[in-house]
Amino acid sequence: IFFFFFILLFSSSINAQKIATIKISYLISNSIAYVDFIKKLNITKLSYANFLKEDEKELKHKEGKIQDSKLILDETSLNNLIENYNKGLQNYQNKINNFNLNIDNTINSNQKIIINEIIPITQILSDSMNIDIILNEDQYFLSSHDSDISDIVLNELNKKTIKLKIFKIKQ
Repeated sequence: IFFFFFILLFSSSINAQKIATIKISYLISNSIAYVDFIKKLNITKLSYANFLKEDEKELKHKEGKIQDSKLILDETSLNNLIENYNKGLQNYQNKINNFNLNIDNTINSNQKIIINEIIPITQILSDSMNIDIILNEDQYFLSSHDSDISDIVLNELNKKTIKLKIFKIKQ
């Protein structure tokens, strides 16, 4: 018994750490700057889709010409039409791939900008609220709503002017 009390009395004191959680995906998708960015991106996507429809029409026209010419043209002329169609199709697919890559890069880049704005906000909140550890949704399974500071961070994030950009699409 003496040994137990001795260890209990002389052991270092254990302090509870204050832990908070944030939801990064919630913060990004609900920030005013990101919502505006997504609206502008959707407009850009729509205008580029209209641009691609012209290429699609031309490809369908070439395909129809090939179908109509199968019985009329000799093999060499038909192969030339098919080769021309295939080059146009490859060009069309490259435009779509470049567009999708551009959209992905634009979204990822702008999400990083927002995350870089979130970091100092959480540092300030950590100091002012005496929070020892802040975890994001990838680092925990479940937490109480009381420990979630996402709404506080979002309010501070929305007070900032964040400039998000849409990359130019190479045509």
